[in-house]
Amino acid sequence: MRRRRDLSIRGASTRSQQEEPLERSAHHTEKVGASFKTYWSGTPGDVQYLLDNEKLARVKVERKNVQLEEHVERLREDKARLTEQLLLRKQQQQRHVHAHGDDYGSDCIGHEKEPS
Repeated sequence: MRRRRDLSIRGASTRSQQEEPLERSAHHTEKVGASFKTYWSGTPGDVQYLLDNEKLARVKVERKNVQLEEHVERLREDKARLTEQLLLRKQQQQRHVHAHGDDYGSDCIGHEKEPS
C-alpha cells in the first residue's frame, strides 16, 4: 500500500511540474503575439522604416559589388601589364645571350655579370 501511495504522489507532482511551464509558455506566447500584432498594426511608418532599411542595404551591397568588380578589373590590368613586362625582359635576355654567348657579361661593355 505504501508503495502505491508513493507512486501516486510522484505522478501527481510530475504532472503539476509539467503543466505549469506549459501554462507559462502559452501565456508568454500570447503576450509576445499581442505586442507583435500591436507593433505591426500600429503605424505604417514602422513598415516603411523597415522597407527603407532593406532598400538601403541592397544599395550598399550593389555599390560594394561594383567596387569589387572594378578592383578585379584593375588587378587583371595589372597582371596583364606585369606579364607583358616579364615577357619583354625574357626576350631581351634571350637576345643578349644569343649576341654574347652563354657567358654574357664577361666581355660585354656596359653589362655586369648577374649574381649566381
